[in-house]
Amino acid sequence: MPPPRLAHLRRTSLLLLHHHRCAGAPPHPLAPSSGGSLLRPPQPPPHPFQLLVPRVAMAGVAQPGVATGSAEYEEVLGCLSSLITQRVRADTGNRGNQWELMDKYLQILELEEPIARLKVVHVAGTKGKGSTCTFAESILRLCGFRTGLFTSPHLIDVRERFRLDGLDISEEKFISYFWWCWNKLKDKTGGDIPMPAYFRFLALLAFKIFSDEKVDVAVLEVGLGGKYDATNVVKAPVVCGISSLGYDHMEILGNTLREIAGEKAGILKKGVPAYTVPQPEEAMSVLKHRASELGVPLQVVQPLDQHQLDDQPLGLHGEHQYMNAGLAVALVNTWLQKQGHFNILHAKHSFTLPDQFIKGLSSACLQGRAQIVPDPDVLSKDNSSLIFYLDGAHSPESMEICARWFSCVTKKDEEQTGSLDQPHMGSNSRKILLFNCMSVRDPQRLLPSLLATCARNGLHFDHALFVPNQSQYNKLGSHASPPSERAQIDLSWQLSLQRVWEGLLHSHKGLNGANSSTTSSVFESLPLAIKWLRETAQQDQSTSFQDKCNACDKTVHFIDLLTADSIPYHKSCFKCSHCKGTLSMCNYSSMDGVLYCKTHFEQLFKETGTFNKNFPSGAKANSEQVSHSHCLSKDNLFFNLHLDQNTYFCYEAKEKKGGIGTSKKNHGLMAPITKDNQRSQAV
Repeated sequence: MPPPRLAHLRRTSLLLLHHHRCAGAPPHPLAPSSGGSLLRPPQPPPHPFQLLVPRVAMAGVAQPGVATGSAEYEEVLGCLSSLITQRVRADTGNRGNQWELMDKYLQILELEEPIARLKVVHVAGTKGKGSTCTFAESILRLCGFRTGLFTSPHLIDVRERFRLDGLDISEEKFISYFWWCWNKLKDKTGGDIPMPAYFRFLALLAFKIFSDEKVDVAVLEVGLGGKYDATNVVKAPVVCGISSLGYDHMEILGNTLREIAGEKAGILKKGVPAYTVPQPEEAMSVLKHRASELGVPLQVVQPLDQHQLDDQPLGLHGEHQYMNAGLAVALVNTWLQKQGHFNILHAKHSFTLPDQFIKGLSSACLQGRAQIVPDPDVLSKDNSSLIFYLDGAHSPESMEICARWFSCVTKKDEEQTGSLDQPHMGSNSRKILLFNCMSVRDPQRLLPSLLATCARNGLHFDHALFVPNQSQYNKLGSHASPPSERAQIDLSWQLSLQRVWEGLLHSHKGLNGANSSTTSSVFESLPLAIKWLRETAQQDQSTSFQDKCNACDKTVHFIDLLTADSIPYHKSCFKCSHCKGTLSMCNYSSMDGVLYCKTHFEQLFKETGTFNKNFPSGAKANSEQVSHSHCLSKDNLFFNLHLDQNTYFCYEAKEKKGGIGTSKKNHGLMAPITKDNQRSQAV
């Protein structure tokens, strides 16, 4: 958290929610089909903000430098990418048969005996399993043991999944271990034994790394489910844990909690102690039944109490982390007991944990779980700051937890700086949502939970940004600009997310405070979004919160402005309800300087009787002018009829004595505008 700032200093906070999709995942029904997408960069409104962002991941106290990008490392990444299967995830009929291939792979790599010697902590669950593993690894490392940690997914570099003593494995070691496994498998697979898929290869690689590096303990996070997960080839872990269960990956694990719990319970082994946290009764009954079948004492642990930590904060933020920390402590206690390390379990006080436990829990670090990252570039300026609040919530329950955390920490920070927002008073703090989820997720289940929870806690977003996943990135602090020439990116899914968000705002206006804007934007890349955020945060204080309307020439507060191609307009200057609604729900851009907005499909159908109406000639398009003349008043400065995915006709209305002119010159009727933004000759 940055040091307190004077009340007049502007502060930008960003909640970033960004989710990754596994290969081969079926898209959500809202996701438009590929091709024919609307490709254009939006122009968001000019004001400062706070930014909420989804999950990032980092374990350990420190990390080595990022990958050098050597030619050999790039070759390794290319080989890994070739293992990503495009098989539809819902096709689960042969999961068991596919999983049995893991034994063959272990034989090929001669890993059967090395795996049997590993002292494993194995953790499954829907929510919190990565945090639990991170806490457990940190405690054991602080107890003096050499640790190996295998987690998923990674955010930037695949090496994040493999940590030795709290640090990402070095690029040199990763390359060496990779080629050893790759070459052996390539030589011995083929026909009935294919190369292992992406995650299974990474799990095999983890076993090789941890075995050869002679770690004292290997902490393994299940990738998906449990029973058929690649990590479940470990036949005799020291201890098992199951974190909070909920609805996720239902296309694979099942549609009920009973089915999901049954998959997670697949990691339980006969004679191996097991722990879980309080679960819904439907799930708990399944876990207990499976434990009883195996003769396993399944124990339910409770959240840690702050006093047990001697009032030290957890390294991972959020109230929910006390539950994950409690599970981690139980797992570590049992691991130490089973290995005969009873001396470490003694604490100074009967009501506190041992010092090594407290230090491990307070120093645990995992990128993207309730993580706060001040932008060093913007923070270095005297009159502005940009703070990223990162979380990777990807279920309705975790979205609610994320929203509570963001509301709490931003409120506390504003109280410390004495900068509570005052509507229309040039507040020094703005809150922006930067969001993405992959099409396998359902935004109609995720976004309502986020919006409603924030509203209940008195927090309202001033703007929402939607961006696609990108393989290229710039580090915070980097002054490198995004490439000026980019390949066209399909933004259809981000536009769908935007429509869901705007629909929620319009249908729940009571949730949206007076100080909240209902605008949103789609950016074609994360670097472009961050570039805009930085520029916005660094704008001059005297002009940050107001601008002059291009239509009425009045100075207006940004809350009452709509922006098109960086040109501001007062909301009241768009009196036609159809155009006003369209402007508030769409991105803004221009074609060779002609401003436009996208009409609703419903409006098009109502006025033309079809959703797809293509007019190849200007004359025919001109005949449609009459039916849309109500949108060409002087208060509606521009209007665009969306005819299909590829073609647009723009009507640029120009004020003239006696009203809008009807000549081609004054009417500004344009020929079709295609997706590549090339306009044919004007009519």
